[in-house]
Amino acid sequence: MSGKFFQLCVIAFFVAVSFAGCATGKSTALNAMESKQEDINADSIQIQQRIRQGNSLFKSGEYASAEKIYRDLLSEYSSKDGAFEAALLTNICLCNLETGDRAKFKDCAQKLKAASKNLSYLPRETQMVLKLNNTLGKSNTSQDDLRIESKIENGLNDVFKEGEL
Repeated sequence: MSGKFFQLCVIAFFVAVSFAGCATGKSTALNAMESKQEDINADSIQIQQRIRQGNSLFKSGEYASAEKIYRDLLSEYSSKDGAFEAALLTNICLCNLETGDRAKFKDCAQKLKAASKNLSYLPRETQMVLKLNNTLGKSNTSQDDLRIESKIENGLNDVFKEGEL
């Protein structure tokens, strides 16, 4: 597929996110971190600061720098359930979407799928990334992953009606 098609995919992704009500203003990783506030210690405060720094870089269009922060965190820390890894991988996928690097996006989305396999709930941003990856790969997500909400799946299906883009 051409670079133009991938650019349309990025646009479609953000349109579908808007329709699905996913724009929360916080990153998935920060939400995961804030939901696990059992042990507020120096490490967790430093992690939160670095995530906020990555988010700030992302918002200012410095996607490569944001991705580096997320990747560094991914290599330095882990969680028992995989939620933190899934959140960081979601953010990295979003950086790849913004830069238009389809190969890196697909590779990262595969890692995200593996990292999130044991999670019973997926944040909407993660659902959108997984659905977009499957849509680009022309597989049927609704049978692969029942954790993806129907309105997200339907939104992307509407945008990608039988490959009309």
